[in-house]
Amino acid sequence: VPPRLPSFVELNVRSQRAAHELCVRHTSETDNIHLVPNRAHKFSVNESGNAQLVSGFVNLRPKLPLRVPVSVAAGLGSFVILCLRSTQSIGRLPADPGYGYVSEALDRGVMALWSGDPYYHVAARAVALIVSWFPLASQAIVMTLIVHMVWSLCSVVIAVTTHRESSQIVVGVVTGLLLALAPHASESGIGNVGNIKWPMLAALVVVCASTKLRYQDLIWITPLAMITGLTQPLTVLALIPLMIQAVDTRRVTRTTATLALLVVGSIALQLQKVGLNAATTGQSTKVTRPWGGMGLFWWSGLTAPIIVAIAVALVWLWLRVRKARQSTFPLTLALMAIAIAVMSYRLGGIADRYFIVPMTLATIAALQLTMLLTRLLPRLKVFLLCALGIGVFVPTAKWFSTGWYLTSGPTWQAEIARARSTCETDNPEKVEVNISPSGTVELRCAVILND
Repeated sequence: VPPRLPSFVELNVRSQRAAHELCVRHTSETDNIHLVPNRAHKFSVNESGNAQLVSGFVNLRPKLPLRVPVSVAAGLGSFVILCLRSTQSIGRLPADPGYGYVSEALDRGVMALWSGDPYYHVAARAVALIVSWFPLASQAIVMTLIVHMVWSLCSVVIAVTTHRESSQIVVGVVTGLLLALAPHASESGIGNVGNIKWPMLAALVVVCASTKLRYQDLIWITPLAMITGLTQPLTVLALIPLMIQAVDTRRVTRTTATLALLVVGSIALQLQKVGLNAATTGQSTKVTRPWGGMGLFWWSGLTAPIIVAIAVALVWLWLRVRKARQSTFPLTLALMAIAIAVMSYRLGGIADRYFIVPMTLATIAALQLTMLLTRLLPRLKVFLLCALGIGVFVPTAKWFSTGWYLTSGPTWQAEIARARSTCETDNPEKVEVNISPSGTVELRCAVILND
């Protein structure tokens, strides 16, 4: 039905022009209006905007304003945000993984995709392979931009999925931007090819938690599930939302079953690569206890996702008891935030990269629940939205730009220029290139001079 056009209208007009002016007050624009002058006409409007008259036919087709698709708005918005956040680190390589992936891609080519460290890290190695095709001096910038593109694609997946759940364009776009706005990504996540697995996991979990998947969605979900599974061992946790959905609906759809098989298949390949013992014990060296002087950044990343997720789950359960049946989407995201936070701590201890996905999922769950509450409690709409906005944007503003870990090293272009000069004057076989205050990599002068 055209916007602002009531379902039943009585028109009493004297001319075609008067009829047009009257219709314009109900719609943005109209065309092909055919009314008999000097007569009153009553008509009802169907879903296509057409109205049937006793004396004739009226076709109301308002020209709606051009709308930017949710995917485009979320993707471009996320890419711009990530570029703004990485202005100080875009020409530098992080100490971990440094130049290792690109160096191996230069030596082994496509076969480097299947190298283990110790598990498969296909997405990161694919990015490194593409970066290896570019000139040596520009590789740091190219790598950061490609990583930003991957994050933006994950934001698009989240935006499209949540838009379908909420049927609200603004909610979809804002939810997609939450991944790029994750405050704890500033320490070592933004632009870091080694941490590309975390936004991919967030996108896959949101997809698996959706209650409105269609079988044809497998066209784009299949590569997401397979690549994420061959990049991130924690992908096995994506089975939890699929099980929740099956229990809630008391049936297993073809989409759910296919998606579960994709996740299980990719994880089986990971287990074959690293073994069951390594997969369940995690890193041998990890920090599991808070240290003296651990600041707000670390405490908030460690505790805030769990606190927010528990609050969302409790409010959802209260609404389920008191109100009508609600979608399990917010509850599933909240439970997944807790599960991923706990499992990440179990396998890797306390690390900033483990905060990204739990915080993103908890925030998305809080946004979905807030929109539900604004419909049930319209008087509290302003308060709820303001509280959510403050909770999201204050920490993001505080930790917006990339931190010391990503900005402390020299620029890669300057180091390559220095290395080239050393190779030309001293003619050594290899030259050491600095990546960070504590990280270096050796490059062959033949590679540098022939670049």
